[in-house]
Amino acid sequence: MQKYPNGDKVTTKNPNFGKAKEKKLLCDEGITQIYLSSDLLIHEAEYESLTFHLYASSSLDYGICPYCGHHSRSVHSKYVRTIQDLSILGNRVVLRLETRKFFCHNEECHRKTFAEQPGGEVFRYRRRTCRCERLVARQGISVSSGSASRLLARMGINVSSSTVLRDLHRMRPSTYPEVRKIGVDDWAWRKGVTYGSIVIDYENGWPIDLLVDRETESFRQWLEGHEKVSVVSRDRSTDYSSAVASTGRSINEVADKFHLVKNISDRMTKLVAENYADYRQAVRDEELNVMRAAGSEKPMAIVGKRLPSSDKLDTRQIIFNEVKELQRMGFKPTTIAICPQSAYLYYNRANAHARRDDLSRAIDDYTKAIAIDANLAEAYYNRGLVYLRKKETEKAVADLSKAGERGLYKAYGIIKKYGQK
Repeated sequence: MQKYPNGDKVTTKNPNFGKAKEKKLLCDEGITQIYLSSDLLIHEAEYESLTFHLYASSSLDYGICPYCGHHSRSVHSKYVRTIQDLSILGNRVVLRLETRKFFCHNEECHRKTFAEQPGGEVFRYRRRTCRCERLVARQGISVSSGSASRLLARMGINVSSSTVLRDLHRMRPSTYPEVRKIGVDDWAWRKGVTYGSIVIDYENGWPIDLLVDRETESFRQWLEGHEKVSVVSRDRSTDYSSAVASTGRSINEVADKFHLVKNISDRMTKLVAENYADYRQAVRDEELNVMRAAGSEKPMAIVGKRLPSSDKLDTRQIIFNEVKELQRMGFKPTTIAICPQSAYLYYNRANAHARRDDLSRAIDDYTKAIAIDANLAEAYYNRGLVYLRKKETEKAVADLSKAGERGLYKAYGIIKKYGQK
């Protein structure tokens, strides 16, 4: 490698480069062309303290009265407006606009003087150009007002979060008079206290309006202002249904998918709760019949007495009785708490112990899994393999036989390999 890799490179440095800061810039026709569409003429540009100052005036030699439309060339006075524009390379841009006031000679006009409003980028009483305000509003819609203020500051546009909110409040969104299919549901201003209503255009999924409450009168007034609505998808609330009926129009009401599934779920939960004991007893009887037909040992399941149809217990009472029965059988509270899945939890943990060659702990967890679910054939099979690794062939064959009886027939192949039948 060369000692001086850039030895052949020639660098020319401008000695006045550092003095370019905070001095007036030459204003050519390039900058002026940007503002010609706004009827503005840039006279001078200055860069100072990370800010571009553009000195401009109207390119027209007359003014138009905004009250009557009369043209006037009689100048009353001049003043300078300070208007913020979009940034240049992250540097703030300030437009110093020399504004003229004209006399209005129209005798029918009630104003004698007016201030010129050149082009379409400068509005009355505004301190930002139109394109700058559009960017502020776009950021305010995308994120919160605080986040928008911080993002805009990095772009060279210094506005507060309150200014962002004021710009959003000045916006006049479309009322969507042509909408035909809508969905309506409530949303919470404060959960459990106050609610509003949201209206969705059902054809494209866009929210089109927010109502301050979920009362019948508010939604009825909204429907009266949208006469082409023919389909309303709503929840189970009767307020929206009453509002639709009060309009006197033939509007089809549709229950949305979420609330249809909710209705089915609530009904099934109630039905199962009312007949929980019968369903549980039927499942247990079927399990016992399968075990007796297979000739295997009785599983450690809790078999309660069949309850007469007239003596149905509450679901919580049945679960309470089962928990007490598990406690009498010696199960710990932690095991009872996860009882529906505990067999597989112990089984999976035993597999992890077996992979780490911790055979004693693996056997203990397989045994706990079998104690909870006596039909878990995989637990018998894997415990038999662990016994084989410990050279305890007799115990291994016993477990593999039970696994085969429970449908895991590959266990018989392991038994045959060791000369057992």
